[in-house]
Amino acid sequence: MPPFPRKREFKADLRFRGGRENGDRRSKQNWRRRPSGRFFHLCGCSLKLITDIWVALIIFTSDFNFMMLKQRAAAASKGKKMYRLASLVTFLAAISLPSISHAETLNVCYDQWPPMTIFPSEGAPARGVIIDMLDEIYASKGYELKYFEVPLARGLDMVANGLCDMLPEIPASEISGKGFVYANQETFAYTTAFVVRRGDPWRYNGIQSMKGKRVATGPGWDYSSVSIDYQNYLDDPKNSDFVEVVAGYDDVVDRVFNMIKENRVDLYADNDLVLQFVIKRLAMDDALQIVRPGLEKKMIEKPIFSAKIPPAKRQVLIKIWDEGRVSMRGEKEKAFLKKYGITFNN
Repeated sequence: MPPFPRKREFKADLRFRGGRENGDRRSKQNWRRRPSGRFFHLCGCSLKLITDIWVALIIFTSDFNFMMLKQRAAAASKGKKMYRLASLVTFLAAISLPSISHAETLNVCYDQWPPMTIFPSEGAPARGVIIDMLDEIYASKGYELKYFEVPLARGLDMVANGLCDMLPEIPASEISGKGFVYANQETFAYTTAFVVRRGDPWRYNGIQSMKGKRVATGPGWDYSSVSIDYQNYLDDPKNSDFVEVVAGYDDVVDRVFNMIKENRVDLYADNDLVLQFVIKRLAMDDALQIVRPGLEKKMIEKPIFSAKIPPAKRQVLIKIWDEGRVSMRGEKEKAFLKKYGITFNN
């Protein structure tokens, strides 16, 4: 016998309940005695309890879901606020730091003139005193510097044609001022000297002392700011048999030193610091010597800027250099020189 009444017995119980309501004693007694009737009564109580619990669970679940939705909505609202705040910060950073996000490129041509300007190599990445100074001055203003290592004559042409914005150091001269504009502040004012074979008694004593001497120079090099007479001597066609123009990429000075050593030329004039640096680097102290005095005036070198640059922009570039160079006078300047093992003696 199954533990629960069959379906038809359940219908009979309904009839007995109807009989009890009509005052049928037998039905009433039978209702009390039938197991199915008692079971229904108990089930009715249990069903009510289950229903109440179920309703309570529904209410609790609804409240819980509502609370969770509310929390999610609050979190979403907070997230939107945070996103908007982050977007605002990003926007403000973008408009307030244009020099960092969009650094302007400055194209710089320069020639080999160690230790002032040096072509770097894999084992020797240093670019020289002047390039180190230039890099610090313009990089601090948000510029990105792009370098082109070229011979001086080519560098001058590139600046004049607008292919390079500037060249950091050439002698300040009225003759060589076409296609570019000088900065106001010089890089340095150099003392000049000559290099000759060791033991040669020759010393410079004006242009008349040059007679019969074979002189080396480079293409496009200009000494007019130091001695107009010396430059005129180099340019005079009558002296062409005694003037050797030595071309090259990054080794012009090195080649000149070797030519003097080999007795192919007799002398060469340049920045005293450059002569000291190269003769030491080439270990030619036994073969060559530096002699003084040099030419009549100091060699004042300045950066030049292309005339192709719009005037307003060019003035900004010149101003940055002028102010930056002035700020480096004194100890900071000495530190740049010390890095390359040289000291500037006036």
